[in-house]
Amino acid sequence: PARTLKMITALQAQPQTYDQLVAVSALGKVAVATWVKSMRAINAMHIGGWAEDVRGRKFTPIFEWGAGKDVARAIRRL
Repeated sequence: PARTLKMITALQAQPQTYDQLVAVSALGKVAVATWVKSMRAINAMHIGGWAEDVRGRKFTPIFEWGAGKDVARAIRRL
C-alpha cells in the first residue's frame, strides 16, 4: 500500500513513464506494469503522451492520473 501511494502521489504531481514509476516505488518493472494495467482497467489513469526512445521514436507511454482518453501514438510513414 505504501508503494502504491507513492506511485499515485507521483502521478498526481506530474505525468510519469514506467521507468519513473519503478524509481519512485522501488518495485520491479513487471510489478509496475501489472499495477498500471489494473489502474487503467478501472479508468484511474490514462496515456497522456508519448516520449521518444533512443532512436527518436514516440514509443514510451507517459501516464497521467485520472480518467481520460488515451493519446494516440503517431506512426511514422516510410
